Amino acid sequence: MTEQVLHQVEINYIDSLLHDDSQQRSAASGVATAAGVNLISNSASQQTLDAKLTVNPEPAADSLYQLVLVDGLKLAIALSEITQAVDQSNAIIKNHLFFHDGEQLTIVNLAALIKPNAEKFTTGVSNKQYLLIQHRQLAIECQQILELQTIDKTFVCWRNENSQRKWLAGTVKQYGIAILDLENLQTGV
Repeated sequence: MTEQVLHQVEINYIDSLLHDDSQQRSAASGVATAAGVNLISNSASQQTLDAKLTVNPEPAADSLYQLVLVDGLKLAIALSEITQAVDQSNAIIKNHLFFHDGEQLTIVNLAALIKPNAEKFTTGVSNKQYLLIQHRQLAIECQQILELQTIDKTFVCWRNENSQRKWLAGTVKQYGIAILDLENLQTGV
């Protein structure tokens, strides 16, 4: 009989972890105490357990950014703006225009924006990637598409109106990331 009680305690305890039901939790604790097993010794332990099991909510859609690498710099583009990522081998490019699914997009060369007066060296292997921003008619050219990053907007140092770099929305110093201003990229292209 003790084995059945312990089995039921385990089931109730696991069920209480999966469902936030205080009645089940107190019932599991009461059965465990009656069986001589002390699963949770006090309310402080319960709070600690609850804190460990709390799952962080998914980040807000406007705080997710796609990181790209351009000329050694990590740039962030709002994920909500991106329609698709395309490799150069799958691209149709003519006269600085990108053709995809019957649409014509303007290619934005971020390396030229970052270092406008720098001489461009080619290594022979140039496999570019493009992030398509179709509602803005842009194809953002980059060297590498990196990971997604959640960026808390309170940590962003936003560009002021007098800035010479209109393509730069702001920077996140702690991550070494520059955030692109797609609206200014669109009007400045």
